[in-house]
Amino acid sequence: MVQVVKAPLGGKGARLSSRPILSSQCWVLATGSTGISISRRISDASERERLRAIGARLGSDDRAWIARTAAAGRDESELERDARGLLERWREVEALGSQVVPPRRLLAELDLPFRWLRDRLDGPGTRIVVGDLVLGGELERWLASAGLRAGVELVVDQGPDGPFASCGADRALREAVSRVVRLPSGGHVTIDPTEALTAVDVDTGRSVGSRNLEQTILSTNLEAARTIARQIRLRNLGGIVVIDFIDMTVAANRERVLNELRMAFASDPSPVEILPFTPFGLVQLTRKRTRPSLDEQLLADCPRCEGSGRLPAASAIGARALRALEARAADPIRTALVVRAAPVVADWLRREAAVALQALERRVSRSIVIRADERIGSDFVIEPPSSSTRNGHPPGG
Repeated sequence: MVQVVKAPLGGKGARLSSRPILSSQCWVLATGSTGISISRRISDASERERLRAIGARLGSDDRAWIARTAAAGRDESELERDARGLLERWREVEALGSQVVPPRRLLAELDLPFRWLRDRLDGPGTRIVVGDLVLGGELERWLASAGLRAGVELVVDQGPDGPFASCGADRALREAVSRVVRLPSGGHVTIDPTEALTAVDVDTGRSVGSRNLEQTILSTNLEAARTIARQIRLRNLGGIVVIDFIDMTVAANRERVLNELRMAFASDPSPVEILPFTPFGLVQLTRKRTRPSLDEQLLADCPRCEGSGRLPAASAIGARALRALEARAADPIRTALVVRAAPVVADWLRREAAVALQALERRVSRSIVIRADERIGSDFVIEPPSSSTRNGHPPGG
């Protein structure tokens, strides 16, 4: 029996474990080990001891219990009920595993709405708004079965705009897949994920008119620290992140920005390690990620630039077209050659390469016609096809 603990990311396959771990709102049940552990986010010593005592009563002969951050302050009866439900689920998995023929899926993670509620629901006083009547009913039943319905307001919003627009989630989603994120002060943050790391750059933008430049830079960097932490969580960016804050001359200001960044990440459920400023003014942090990023889920590579975000310049495409035309000199077909290219490339050929085209016409003894075609992307087409193309070989351009 194995558990997928990390989904496939990029070119890496899934990571499996032979020691399954199950989670509820307050507890984590870890098989293959023993003992009682308490979330590091629970700092109160007396509360840690209370949870440790409750965990000891749950029994740990063949499993370990970990009290999650949400367990802090919960009634003992509530904690025991949550743990019993988790243990019952594990026994059902064990029973099913002994009855079926592998390979067979024994248990799947909860769907996103239920998983979020399990991990993030703050308890009484929470208001949940959904835009689908069926989902609302499913959430109602799930909250009741999990013993979380009391004190939670569940609203179904089936208005024309839906809850995403009314709460600003649509705008936040657009921002979360944008390369540039604007800051309230007029500055901006640029986020560039790469294969090896994510590079983040901070710029003052329009907010450079202050009389005290150092204070302006500090204010922009503090804003950027909060925005960067939020965007990294929204985009689910992981691995190494390198941030280039605007240079500050005062050491105390650099420490303030670093502390602001730490506080902004304090509520992040994924482990984050932040290193001090380097001599070059960069901040490096690492963040654990077990699921694909938002970009990977919602965006696809452009077929023209192949995901680079950049296209060849008109001069580069035009130069390739000239070389391809030159290669047609040996073609026995002597009809006129027509080059179809994007308007900007066609314009470059007509203006910048006019002399070269005239000389080429003389050498190949054929007329060359340049036509702009908006349907052509970062390439060109030469007509008629060469004789080698007719015989099944690739064209020169």
